[in-house]
Amino acid sequence: MIEITVIEKPSIIYPDGSFDEFKFKGKVPELEEMQKVVGGLIEPVAAKNEEWVLVMNEEGLLLQLDLNLTATALMA
Repeated sequence: MIEITVIEKPSIIYPDGSFDEFKFKGKVPELEEMQKVVGGLIEPVAAKNEEWVLVMNEEGLLLQLDLNLTATALMA
């Protein structure tokens, strides 16, 4: 069973389930900052509640990146 944690700040969610705060320069993150975090092209996906957005690597499946079950559960 996956434990869900409420995230109140922009965060990086790693495939192992750990979190880090996502610190960026301005009021909103720049494209290059997000690309650096995901390791490539970004793909924003709105959560069902439409209150927040998950940004992931657009080519994650092609690159065979690890599945992030924590981020997937948060999108449900």
